[in-house]
Amino acid sequence: MKPSVLVFSTSAGADSKSRTAAEVLVTCLRRRGVATEFADVRDLPPVWVTGAGLDGAGPKWMEVGKKVEQAATIVFTAPVHCFTVGSPTRVVAELVSGKLAGKPVGLITAAGSPRSALAHRDFLYSLCDEVGAQILPKTVQVTGTDFTDTGEMSEEIQQRIAAFADAVVSATCAQIAQIAIKETVA
Repeated sequence: MKPSVLVFSTSAGADSKSRTAAEVLVTCLRRRGVATEFADVRDLPPVWVTGAGLDGAGPKWMEVGKKVEQAATIVFTAPVHCFTVGSPTRVVAELVSGKLAGKPVGLITAAGSPRSALAHRDFLYSLCDEVGAQILPKTVQVTGTDFTDTGEMSEEIQQRIAAFADAVVSATCAQIAQIAIKETVA
């Protein structure tokens, strides 16, 4: 089985720095030979999170659930607002939470300043504690200072995303090996 990663952009903004970071990550992963799929929250209809979960969210959301289920590793890219990840990120995570248990989950955030470096802790903790996801220990945060006036990403942040991609590859390979062992024993 070839390692697979789903990179999920959860920014609703048209000029999103976290989406730009997601695109860089996808490129890095594909260069490393990892089958990578990209999903964008902007391609999905707005939805209320209710007790009905994915079943009540509609067919496009059900497709997302299948992508999450099939991926070995999930990486969310998200904006930070009010010292936490944005509400679209939380909606996506809540809806697919039943499919994240035991899977490696990573996070890249975009924030207004480096002071927001720990803003994602509550989100990651809930995925780990309540959902049972395996949280990647390395995260990346981009800020406006990581981009030029023309919107180009700095070389330093591209290198940090490349290092993050290496961690994603390692976690994904470990997950694939774990799945193979379980299938052999079963």
